[in-house]
Amino acid sequence: MSWNYRVVKKQYTNIFGEIETEYSIREVFYDKVGNANGWADPIIIGSSLEEIQNVMISMIECFNKQTLNELEGSNYLIEDKVFNIT
Repeated sequence: MSWNYRVVKKQYTNIFGEIETEYSIREVFYDKVGNANGWADPIIIGSSLEEIQNVMISMIECFNKQTLNELEGSNYLIEDKVFNIT
């Protein structure tokens, strides 16, 4: 089985009876023939391709910032002074 990330477009009727479009990035899984036969929950969701592209750009920019450590048992994030990825 193979997989990759794909943009998935979903149209649905909201509670007001209006058609809405949602774009998401998901892991998509393929059978032996190459047909999409499964997908994971969305990683990013937006109302347009531009919106999810902007989120991806922001996510890539995080690699230029210092890593934050989540302290076990607390609600604090602190900068990692030892294992900086930049």
